[in-house]
Amino acid sequence: VPRQRWMEENVEAGYWDRQTRIAQGAEQTYKVDMKTLMGRYNQTGGIHTVQLMYGCELREGRSVGGFYQDAYDGNDFIAFDKDQMVWVAPTAAAVVTKNTWDKDTAYNEQWKDYLEQICIEWLQKYVGYGHESLRPVRPEVTLSSPRGSRLSCLATGFYPRAIEVKLLKNGQILSDEESSGTSPNQDGTFQLRKSVEINPTATETYSCQVEHSSLTTPFTVVYTGPEVGGGPPTLIIVVVVIVVLLIVAAAIGGFYLYKKKGGKPGYTPAKQGCNTMDSSSNNSSNPPA
Repeated sequence: VPRQRWMEENVEAGYWDRQTRIAQGAEQTYKVDMKTLMGRYNQTGGIHTVQLMYGCELREGRSVGGFYQDAYDGNDFIAFDKDQMVWVAPTAAAVVTKNTWDKDTAYNEQWKDYLEQICIEWLQKYVGYGHESLRPVRPEVTLSSPRGSRLSCLATGFYPRAIEVKLLKNGQILSDEESSGTSPNQDGTFQLRKSVEINPTATETYSCQVEHSSLTTPFTVVYTGPEVGGGPPTLIIVVVVIVVLLIVAAAIGGFYLYKKKGGKPGYTPAKQGCNTMDSSSNNSSNPPA
């Protein structure tokens, strides 16, 4: 099922039928593989997963890489090194598979050709189909320290996903940063936040450097104080609150003083104990907001 309109508009219906049949055939193959792997790991039951991921990368009109990886229960099982034409087994359970596949040179040639030729050709077609939708979008970058001791760099609204965000102190890259990981926005763009602990009273210069395909050169934002992207400084907020409270207190005090003196010049208040509400009491029946 096409998830993007530009794919639906440019690829004929037969393509999806062929891909469906391929996926159904792969499902049967992986059911057999599942039983084999459960035996390798001495498992007789439970819920397990087999995953396959393969693809290629195109940058500036040329191929820069291709990959094929299998995983079992979320862990790497085997991967193809297309340059050396061998399979890499990170676990002992995958060595048998590696030795078998390494001997099948025709199978390895097939995957190398797919990753370096066929995959790239299709990727170029897809990029052409979705040219408008896939055009690079510049990130919006904010460098702030809302908590004073923690500096945070947020890059958001960018496309495509690949991006480099670095926090620097006096021009040197900080290695102890924390990353949120790249996550999608609702509009199809992406965001990434990186943070680091800082000394708010120190004189070091902090900055955030961003590299993205939408930028011709790296973009750098320099941290200039707590107000950068973090709202008004806390001290200003406290002062404003105190001033407002003083104004309110003065207004209340003035009101009670006004009541005590009778409300207006020349007025003689009614004697205590009188149950009659005169016009002056009506005028002052509602306290100020």
